[in-house]
Amino acid sequence: MEKILSLTLTELGHAYRKDLVSVKQVVQQVMAQMRVMEDLNAIITVAPHARIRDACDAAQERQDRHEMLGPLDGVPVVVKDNYCTSWCRTTCASNMLSNYTPPYSATLVNRLEAAGAIIIGKSNMDEFGMGSGGTNSVFGATRNLFRSGKPYKLCDSQLRCDGLPGGAWVASGGSSGGSAVAVVAGLAYGGLGSDTGGSVRNPASVCGLVGLKPSYGTLSRHGLVSLANSLDCPGVLARSCADCAALMHVLLQGGPDHQDSTNVSVEWGGAPLQTCSVRGLRVGVPAEYHCVGLHAQVLRAWRQVADVLARAGAQVCISYDKN
Repeated sequence: MEKILSLTLTELGHAYRKDLVSVKQVVQQVMAQMRVMEDLNAIITVAPHARIRDACDAAQERQDRHEMLGPLDGVPVVVKDNYCTSWCRTTCASNMLSNYTPPYSATLVNRLEAAGAIIIGKSNMDEFGMGSGGTNSVFGATRNLFRSGKPYKLCDSQLRCDGLPGGAWVASGGSSGGSAVAVVAGLAYGGLGSDTGGSVRNPASVCGLVGLKPSYGTLSRHGLVSLANSLDCPGVLARSCADCAALMHVLLQGGPDHQDSTNVSVEWGGAPLQTCSVRGLRVGVPAEYHCVGLHAQVLRAWRQVADVLARAGAQVCISYDKN
């Protein structure tokens, strides 16, 4: 099957169920892609070979029996390196923890693996989550795929953007920049990040992905090394809204986590995205979105989104529009 790495997570699940591609084929291509994209520095630590092999073999057997566990079974994913993993070091991109292997794994890591997801590694980040560019890591900055000089094989257009002169590069956004770049560069189909003040949404936007920061308390923080306890939220990064929905469905399995006192019960209906509507929804645009000195491209970007919402039936209320 051509363009395996360009599929969304949801599309890959359908391909598995129709036997259009095998789990082993996908994992082999992902591991090869990791070598091609190595200089983007998205991954701090690759998961142990034996662990990837065993997870791949188990998922392949389920595919052969047509007994896939769900939408994430056999799907390569990446986990930000501030989530504890008992089988791999957790560094938080800091020398302080460069050789630290936790005695337990985070709840969300366990839920991903229980759903059959294949965790290919721990992604780069701003040290302890403190940063918004993906540049403050002891292991070096995470570089965006955009203007990297590498072919955009994940795009239908086969677009290739020339690299910047003089070895310059574009930032990935942060602090979950490693997960974002891993997903957009074909190293994973979904990523786990964390968001205190934009650390999932920012790199998702910069890298052209969908980033979801659920409300505080929606997802368990057990095993997540915190930056600010009262603000940290686990989040997901993927190539489509449907992919984010699939990740959320798995991460909410099992209900509230008793190991996280802030984790609450959330009703997750799992309704098809096609049935969702914003008609009648009131959407506010802050005055700060049109401030003095705002770049014209940024202004155009949020206006385009506001127009899309308005055409879909939402009531868009702009606090202040100079024009």
